[in-house]
Amino acid sequence: VVFQRGFEDSLVPIYDMINHNYEKQNVRTTPHVLAREGFSVVTTKEVSAGEEFFYSYYYCHDCGHFNGGTAEMLRDFGFVEDYPHRFHITDDLTLVIEKDPETEFDAYFVTYDEESKSEDEFTGDIPPHVLEAMESELKRLEKITRKDVTLAAGLVPDHEHRTINAYYQALTKALGLIIEEPGYNSD
Repeated sequence: VVFQRGFEDSLVPIYDMINHNYEKQNVRTTPHVLAREGFSVVTTKEVSAGEEFFYSYYYCHDCGHFNGGTAEMLRDFGFVEDYPHRFHITDDLTLVIEKDPETEFDAYFVTYDEESKSEDEFTGDIPPHVLEAMESELKRLEKITRKDVTLAAGLVPDHEHRTINAYYQALTKALGLIIEEPGYNSD
């Protein structure tokens, strides 16, 4: 099930034609999508003729923070973004995985500060029960064998199978990076 990108009782045709790419964003809305007086879609940098418009579906420019992560992107829009990946571990702790051009991965946690309306890198200790839950989930996911994945391939359309596999790969990579990270391991 995929949710629509509509806004309550508003249909926004041009806005709905803008694709998602967090890294390549070149438009934003102003003043904000749900404003009574309406809103505008404006470019944030020079755009050449024929260039595609990109927006972040889960970064809320209106409120200045992320409204979702990789799981919500899959649930709401039906795809898994390449990078960054964001996984909400607790109500106030989000795991972020970024990948640089040389294929190095960076894994870190962020928290959202309601007062300053900003995200800050989390520098405290991850509670042991959170690490244990993450380790347990990774072990559960690792029990899903290649045979299980292959068997599932015939049960759903190919594009859905690829999407499910992309999410599985993203989540296992994220959990594995954190559990292997010195200082995070609960052992």
